[in-house]
Amino acid sequence: MPKYKFLFSLVAFFILFFSFVTKVRANYTFIDDFWGTYRSEWSTIANHLTPQVFNNSLLFDVSTASTTFPYISHTSNDPIKSLSFDFQYVIDGSDYGSGVVVTESVSNLEGDPAVDSNDYIFAVYVMNDGKFYLFSPLCQFATDCGYISNAYIFYSLEPGIIYNLRLEFSNNSLDVYVDSFLIKSFQMSGYRANGIYFGNTKVTDTPKYWQNFLIDNVNILYSDYSISESSFPYFSQKDPLWGKHEYDSASEWAGVDKSGINRWGCALTSVAMMLEKFEVKALDGNPINPDILNDWLKEQEDGYVGPGFVNWLAITRYAKGRLPDGKSLEFERSYDPALLTLPSILGIPGHFVVGYDEDATNWMINDPANDAITTLAKTSTIKSINRFVTSNTDLSYMMFVSSALITGTLINEAGDTIPLNWSDEYLDDDVDGGSNTHLKVAMLPKPPPGKYTLTVDKDEESTGEIKIYLYDNLASEIEPDTNPLTDPINYFEINYASASAGVRSVVPIDLTPPPVPTPLSPIDGAYLPTTGLVLDWSDVDDPSTPVIYNYKSESVEASVSASMASISDWSDGTYKWSVRACDSVDNCSAWSNERTLTIDTIVPTLSSAPDTSPNPTNLTAQEWSWEAGVDIGSQILDYGTRTQDVLTDSPLTDWLWIGKVLSTSTNWTEGKWRLELKTKDLAGNESEITSSDEIVVDTTAPTLLSQTSLNDDWYNTSQKIVFEYGDENLLSDYIDPYCEIDTESSASYCWVKPYICDAAGNCNNEQIFSKEIKLDLTKPTITLNAWGSTINGNARDTLSGVEKVELKLTKPRESENTITAVGTTSWTYTMDSAPLGTYKVIVV
Repeated sequence: MPKYKFLFSLVAFFILFFSFVTKVRANYTFIDDFWGTYRSEWSTIANHLTPQVFNNSLLFDVSTASTTFPYISHTSNDPIKSLSFDFQYVIDGSDYGSGVVVTESVSNLEGDPAVDSNDYIFAVYVMNDGKFYLFSPLCQFATDCGYISNAYIFYSLEPGIIYNLRLEFSNNSLDVYVDSFLIKSFQMSGYRANGIYFGNTKVTDTPKYWQNFLIDNVNILYSDYSISESSFPYFSQKDPLWGKHEYDSASEWAGVDKSGINRWGCALTSVAMMLEKFEVKALDGNPINPDILNDWLKEQEDGYVGPGFVNWLAITRYAKGRLPDGKSLEFERSYDPALLTLPSILGIPGHFVVGYDEDATNWMINDPANDAITTLAKTSTIKSINRFVTSNTDLSYMMFVSSALITGTLINEAGDTIPLNWSDEYLDDDVDGGSNTHLKVAMLPKPPPGKYTLTVDKDEESTGEIKIYLYDNLASEIEPDTNPLTDPINYFEINYASASAGVRSVVPIDLTPPPVPTPLSPIDGAYLPTTGLVLDWSDVDDPSTPVIYNYKSESVEASVSASMASISDWSDGTYKWSVRACDSVDNCSAWSNERTLTIDTIVPTLSSAPDTSPNPTNLTAQEWSWEAGVDIGSQILDYGTRTQDVLTDSPLTDWLWIGKVLSTSTNWTEGKWRLELKTKDLAGNESEITSSDEIVVDTTAPTLLSQTSLNDDWYNTSQKIVFEYGDENLLSDYIDPYCEIDTESSASYCWVKPYICDAAGNCNNEQIFSKEIKLDLTKPTITLNAWGSTINGNARDTLSGVEKVELKLTKPRESENTITAVGTTSWTYTMDSAPLGTYKVIVV
C-alpha cells in the first residue's frame, strides 16, 4: 500500500482547560512542548522505532513498511487528574493501528496494544477506513456511542486539522473536550488512569504500512485525590494554554521567538496566584489566570514598566474594590527577609516566586517556572519582598524608574530627606537563560501632599531617562512623566496631591550650567584679515533653552544666540578671546580656554621680480631667485609662482604656493614665457603680482633656408654659391657661408661645413653641398683648312662640344661681318662674291 510523506507546520493551538490548578505536595505536572527535542522522562521500548521532533512537534511516522512503529510513554504512581495535547494526522490510506492510549497500566514491553484487549480508558486510534476516532470502553456505560469492529467510538477526527484534546478526571467521572467543547462525559467508577502512550507496542510478523500522526504541547497533571489540598493556588507560566502567548511587548525587546509568558512571566504568574488567593476574579467574573492579567496590563498605559516589568501599582487598580468583601489590595514592598510576612512575592535574582508558608530553614514556595521546586532556603538572596494587603483607603504612591545606572534622594518642602531604596530589577529568560534590560526602581507609598525635590545622580558612563509615576489614592491609570538624564546630577521639582482631583506635576530643575563651548575657529595663534572674519565655537545643549553665548576679548564683550560671531569690525592687532554658554535660567558655564588671534589687513610687498639667466636659452630647466618680500602686520608666510605664456598672453598654470623660499625652478618647453611671483602673509593678505622679463626658450639650431640658385646650362665661368641660414635668435655678427665651383666637369659642385650658432647656444655644424652644374672653362680648338671663295676647316671641344662656328670676315673695302659657318666639327663657308683684295678672316 503506498505511503505518502507529509510535511506540515504545526501552529500551537491552545484552549482554556482549567482556571487554575490547586497545588498539593503529591502533585506532579509533566509538560513537554517538544521545542528542539523531547524530555528525557519519556519511556521507550527497546528495538522499537522512536518518534522524531519535526518543526518543534513530535512526529510519529514510518517512511516505508516496517514491523514496528514509533512508541513513547509517560506514567506516574499517582493517577492523572487532567491532561491535554494537540493531535493531527494526514490520511494516506493506511489502516494499520497506531494512535494515543490512556490506560491504567502502561506497558513498555513489546506485545499487543492495550486497545486490542479493551485494557484502556481512552484512545485516539485509527480504524479500517484509515481515519482516527476517539475510543473508550466507558461507552458501554453511556449512550450515543458507536460500536464498530469490537470497539466503542464516540467522535471522529478529520485529516489535516489540528485538534486540542483535553481529559479531566475525578474520582468517578471523565470529561472529554475537543477544542474546548465538552464532547462526552463518562462515569468511570473502578477506573484509574495512570499513564499515556503514543504509537504502538506491537511487533508484526510482516512489514506493515502504519498510519502516521503528530502531537504537540503535552500537559499532564498527576494528583492523588486522597491527599488533602493546600489552600494556596498555583499557576505555571509554561502552561500550554498561555505559555507561548506574547508577554507584554516582548517581541520588540526579546524577539518574536522569545516573547512568550513561559520565558518572562514569573512576576505576572505570581501576581495571578496572589489574586486567586484573594479571590479576585477577572473583569468578566471568570476565574483569573496569567493570560487574562497579561492582556489587561497590555491595555493599560502603565501596565508594564520598561521592557517587561509588571507594575505592581497597576495591579492595585485592577483589584480595587473587587475583593469579596469589597475591599482593595494595597501594595507593600520591603527588603529585609527577617521582617518577611507571608504570603509574599519574593524577588530573587532574575526571578519571582510566591512564598506562602515556612519552617525553620525554608520558605514554602510556588515557583511559576517549575512546579517541582517547592522550597526556598532562608539563606537565599532576596532582592525584594512584594506584598498585597487588603485595604479600604489609600493607594497613593510615587514610583521612580530608570534604565540608567542611578541613585537618588527625595527632599520634602520642610527640607527632610525621605529615604528611597533603589532596587536593581531584571528578569531572566526561564527557558534559555539570559536577562532583559536592568532597571533601577524606587517607590514611596502614601506620600504626603506638597512639593518635593528629587535629586538623581547618574553614572557618567550610563545613559537613559527617568520615568516618574505619581499615583493618586485610587491608583488611577496614568502616563508617567519622562525626562532625559542629561547631566551627572539632575534635579526635579515634584508637586504632589493624593486626591484624585489634585494637581500632580514634575518640572525639571536646572541647577547645572551648560557645557563649556569649544572654540573651533580661528585656530589658536591664527593671523587673519577682517574680511568676513567670524569667531566659531561648538553648539552646546541644555534643557533650559535658549542658550546664549558670551564672547570676550580684552576690550570687547558681547552676546549672541548663534554659535558664531562676526568680528569684521575689529581693527588690526593681537587679541585673546574666549566664550561661555548661559542657559535661560542664568546658569553659565566657565569661560573656555583663551585663544590668540592676530588681525592683519596690510598687504605684503615684493622686493624684486624673479630673475634667471641666460636669456634666450636652450635650457628647458630654469633656476629662479628673488629677494625676500616685506610684511609689516605679521610676516611673510608663502610665495606663489605662475607661468605666463607670452605668445597666448594667458597663464599656463595656476598659482603654486611653494613656501617661504626665495627660489624655484621651472621646466619650460620652447616658447616665450614669464614667471609671475606674489607673496602672502600669515593673515592671508596677498601682494601684487610681479613678473620676470620675457624668457625665450629656444632649443632649435639655425637651419638652412636657401642657397644660390643655379640652372642646367653650361657655365663657362666659376660660380660662387652662398648659403643662407635662418633662426629667430641668430647672432648679430652672423655672415652667410659660401663656396666656389671652379672645376670643369658636367657635374661640378662645391661644399662647406659651417659652424652656425644662435644666441641661445644652439649650433648647426652640418656639412652642406651646392647643387651640381656643368662648367666648361676651356675654349674650343679651330683649324682653317682651305682658303678661296670657299673657306673650310675643323672645330673641336672635349666638354660642352661645338655649338657653332662663327667667322668674322672683312672683305676688301668692306666692314667686318659675322657669319655663321655651316657645320660644327667640320665646317664650310662659301662667299657669294670674292672681289680681289685683302681679306681678313677670324674663326670663333
